Amino acid sequence: MKLHRLQQLETYIKKQGSVSLEQLCQHFDVSKNTIRRDIQTLEARRVVKKVYGGVVANSEDAPIPLSQRQLTMKSEKAAIAAKAAEFVRDGDIIALDAGSTTVHIVEYLKTKHRVTLITNSIPAITAAAGNDQLHVIVTGGDLLHTTNSLVGQDAIAMLKRLNAHTAFIAATSVSLEKGITNSSLIETDIKKAMMEISSRRMLLVDHSKFDTVSLVKFAELREFDALITDAPPPSEYRLYCEKYGVQEVVADASQPQVSSLPIKK
Repeated sequence: MKLHRLQQLETYIKKQGSVSLEQLCQHFDVSKNTIRRDIQTLEARRVVKKVYGGVVANSEDAPIPLSQRQLTMKSEKAAIAAKAAEFVRDGDIIALDAGSTTVHIVEYLKTKHRVTLITNSIPAITAAAGNDQLHVIVTGGDLLHTTNSLVGQDAIAMLKRLNAHTAFIAATSVSLEKGITNSSLIETDIKKAMMEISSRRMLLVDHSKFDTVSLVKFAELREFDALITDAPPPSEYRLYCEKYGVQEVVADASQPQVSSLPIKK
C-alpha cells in the first residue's frame, strides 16, 4: 500500500512541479505525518526537494536505483512483460534494455524456441542463464550500478554490429509534448542504439508514466510500432496512436492474457 502511494505521490509531484503539504494531504486523504514520512523517503531518493510549506520536483531527476524501481507496480510490470512476450516468435532476435519492466520478459520466454536475446541488463542475463532455448548476446561495456546494466561506447559499438527483429524498450516518462524520456543520460544512448538496429520497436510503460517528464528525451511516441501498458491511456494518447499508427496493447494486471492482436509490420 505504501509503495503504491509513493509511486502515485512521485507522479503527482512531478506533474504539478510544486505543491503544498496541505494539497498533498487533501489529494491523498492522509495525515501530515504520513505525507512528511513519504516526502522524506522521496527526498532520500532525490526525487523531490522540500521547500517552506511544501515540496518541489527535483530538477536533477536523479535515477532511482533498479532495486527500488522493481518494488513498485510489480503486478502491472509483470502483466506488461507477459503481454510483450506473446509477440516473440520462435527464432526471433530480440533486444531488451535494462528497464525494471522489460527484464520480466525473460520469465515469459520459456515456451519459445531458438530465441536470440541481445541485452545490457545484468538481471536479464541472470534470468536467461537457466533457459537453454535462449541464445544470449551481452553488449559488454561499463557497469552502471544504479540500474545494474552495461553502458558506454563499447556497448553501443557492439549493438551497432547486430540486427534484431524487435526491441523492447522501457522509459521513465511519457509525454506527447516532451516525448519519451529517461532519468539517466548514459542509458538513453543504449536505448537509441537498440531502436536503430531493430525492425520493430515496442514501448513498455505502466500507467503511472503518462503525462510525466524526466531528464532526457530519447524518442517520440510515433517512433514505436506498439505501446504496451497496463491500463487504457488518456484519450489524447489514443488519438495520437491512431494518427501515427502506433498499436495500443493493454495488459490485464490481474490476469495476463495471450494477445490476438497483430503487430504492425
